[in-house]
Amino acid sequence: MNNIPRVYFKALLFATLVLLSIFMLGLAELRLIDKGAISVLYIAFTYLIFRPRFFLHPGHVIFSVYLLYLIMPYTIYYVYEIFDIEYLLPWGKINNWAEVSSEAFWHYSVLFSLHFFLLCALIKNRSFERASVQLAYWQKNVYCRWKNLSLLLLVVFSGAVLFLQLSGGFAAWFSDYSNTYLNNKAGLGVLNIFLIWMAHFIAFIFGYLKYVLKKKVGFTLAFCGFSILFMCMFLQGFKSRLPLILFFFFAPKLLTTELKITRGIVIFLLLIAMFLIGMFFRSEGFYNTPRLGVEYLLSYFNTIFLHDTVLKEYSSGQIQSMFMPFNKMLEIFGTIVPREKYDLSVFLTQQYFPNDWFQDGATQQWPLETDLYLTMPFTALWVIPALMYCGAFFLIFRLINKGTGFFLFVYAAEIVRIISVFRSGYLTWDIWVNIILYFLMYFFWKMLFYMQRVPKTTETAD
Repeated sequence: MNNIPRVYFKALLFATLVLLSIFMLGLAELRLIDKGAISVLYIAFTYLIFRPRFFLHPGHVIFSVYLLYLIMPYTIYYVYEIFDIEYLLPWGKINNWAEVSSEAFWHYSVLFSLHFFLLCALIKNRSFERASVQLAYWQKNVYCRWKNLSLLLLVVFSGAVLFLQLSGGFAAWFSDYSNTYLNNKAGLGVLNIFLIWMAHFIAFIFGYLKYVLKKKVGFTLAFCGFSILFMCMFLQGFKSRLPLILFFFFAPKLLTTELKITRGIVIFLLLIAMFLIGMFFRSEGFYNTPRLGVEYLLSYFNTIFLHDTVLKEYSSGQIQSMFMPFNKMLEIFGTIVPREKYDLSVFLTQQYFPNDWFQDGATQQWPLETDLYLTMPFTALWVIPALMYCGAFFLIFRLINKGTGFFLFVYAAEIVRIISVFRSGYLTWDIWVNIILYFLMYFFWKMLFYMQRVPKTTETAD
């Protein structure tokens, strides 16, 4: 009974927000306010009203995507406009938020609403409250095979050394890091993906040992593990890897940790700071002031402009791009498939930014909204793939209680993959690789952990 007034209060707040959005939409049509403000305020207040309590709820990541790619750059842009701040980067102002179409903002609002509300309805706060019982059960009954963990670390270390040698060797990496990182990975895709996954997996294992099983890991084993993680981050880029390594390490603890608004703001600012520091080193000091870094954010988080470009030249449902990744499977039968046939971002980059692809081998990242727009003839049909995706998330969450904790790793990995999904599509050409790697990780997990209901003393390993 105590929860009923709170539910009614949230419903009233949301109804007020919807009515206010409709009113603001009318003002936007009269050109009295900027049309983007409606989407920005709607998404921000919807999240604040229905914000999930626990850290590992996917609703937080859904909001984070729109915070990064819509709310933050939109706000920075208008701060620059209102206070007439000069652009310092050589290319100046390259995007104008006032020129983005209403349809693009509408698509962003719709897709946010579909995923946020579906995930909040399927994965409830009380489900996380019950997870503490499962963690306590694992602590008492799950044990680690320490020798197998040492062997796994040796395998990953060998793979990292091999990658370093094949991509130019120590001299190339330490004398010209940026060029080696960007251009010397050709032909090493499989090994690179393996190392990325294993770095996440190792970080999760050490977090699982510390926060769930509460085992004491000896200094030698811990030093080797974190040295390998550092090496993987060096080879794969500190900017993107460090936040993910930290996330996987703390994920077992975060499952039952509540996320307060102040804590969320601090974490967001720390992630942005890590991103800017990473860009400083990757650009070899080009972005050497906070102001240049903040200005760079305007050009980096640009997916809505890419989406708007497609809206102007394509009609909805024109090319069924969602099914392009299936073309990759033809290579099993010996058919050579050009990348633009199975990767939407490459296909569109070749069309709109040909120099990026043909000269630098780089792509622009079109958002999930573009993939759905090009596939579905009507926006209302977006609910079908959204429901399937959120339903799959719910099933993975339910599987966390099975076995010795492996599906907690899968759940954490899919939490991270939300960002990739919203920067590309539900189905990407590498999804088949991800599925194979999940099976490989499961094999490693079975080698490392076993369940035994007979109480044992705390183990220490070197």
